[in-house]
Amino acid sequence: EGWTMQDGTPWPGNNTRDHPGMIQVFLGHSGGLDTEGNELPRLVYVSREKRPGFQHHKK
Repeated sequence: EGWTMQDGTPWPGNNTRDHPGMIQVFLGHSGGLDTEGNELPRLVYVSREKRPGFQHHKK
């Protein structure tokens, strides 16, 4: 149930109230290149850690 990673393991963010901090980098087929010719990500997703009993509405 829920999203899975490329290797088939459950995505850690399936539980929106209890998950670790996460960074996901999505590469695209026609993404840009940096000054050294490395492919740049199309999208970077960052999520703060959330745990029951801890306030997480602060930045």
